[in-house]
Amino acid sequence: MDFLEVVSTQRAIRRFVTEPVSDDVVRQVLDAAVRAPSGGNRQPWRFIVVRDSDLKRRLGRLYGECGDELIRSAPFYTRALQDPAADPAAARMMKSSRYLVEHFEEVPVFIVACMLSDGQPLSFTQAASIYPAVQNIALAARNLGLGTTITTIHRYRHNEIRDLLGVPRDAAEIAAMIPMGYPAGKFGAGPRKPATEVSFLNRWGTPL
Repeated sequence: MDFLEVVSTQRAIRRFVTEPVSDDVVRQVLDAAVRAPSGGNRQPWRFIVVRDSDLKRRLGRLYGECGDELIRSAPFYTRALQDPAADPAAARMMKSSRYLVEHFEEVPVFIVACMLSDGQPLSFTQAASIYPAVQNIALAARNLGLGTTITTIHRYRHNEIRDLLGVPRDAAEIAAMIPMGYPAGKFGAGPRKPATEVSFLNRWGTPL
């Protein structure tokens, strides 16, 4: 696909068909991930490909608890659930997120992006060496006709999920859990503000 078409039509996908994702396709996506830049070219990423149904079921239970924690801690999400008409876009997103929780085990494959950390929580600077790889996963998947969404709410049960996946607590952090499969819906441009509305020339507030 044309690169700009990939970028402009890649959006969060949380509903998938049951068609399996081949090992070859997963390898292509991971090959794109490791082409990302990282500080000092340290390449601190590690990726866990989760296919096992029982493991997905157990992850899904923890992930659902994370979603409940998020709703309780974020008034924005609580309002969207209580009054969908007040913010239809947020309400749709919440409905889609709940669908993912309820159908977690049916997702063909998850890619869990981890970062070597020396036992320290992810900092803003460290994140710059893992999230470009995560975005490469999403873009490569879109190019191959696959849907993804980049999720981070696992942080509410981070240690439990690390233990379940065998991620050493003293050596690595989970940066994102990425469900991946062929979409049940359609790709398309998501609602975005125009670049001119969020960009400045030379100084903050000066129109571009």
